Amino acid sequence: LWAQKALASKNSFAIGYCHLRGMTTLQQKGKSFSFFQESANEDDEFGEHYLGRSFYFGIGSKINTPNALHWFLKSAERGLCDGQYFAGYMY
Repeated sequence: LWAQKALASKNSFAIGYCHLRGMTTLQQKGKSFSFFQESANEDDEFGEHYLGRSFYFGIGSKINTPNALHWFLKSAERGLCDGQYFAGYMY
């Protein structure tokens, strides 16, 4: 139910997460990457973190560790503990 509501919303991060996990839609990693980019550009810390994960693990994009670190740091600066963890891990 919540995944259906997320897909119907205008929340870029929620839509991207549904596509990443295949929740009420086909798993489409390329689409999730696009929605995470949109969410990060809207200054959403979760979008920034998942964009970093996409670059780090090559989900919907090529692996790009400098970009991954950039987005992990942005989410870390906003106080997101997962962003802080991944930034620390990369250092």
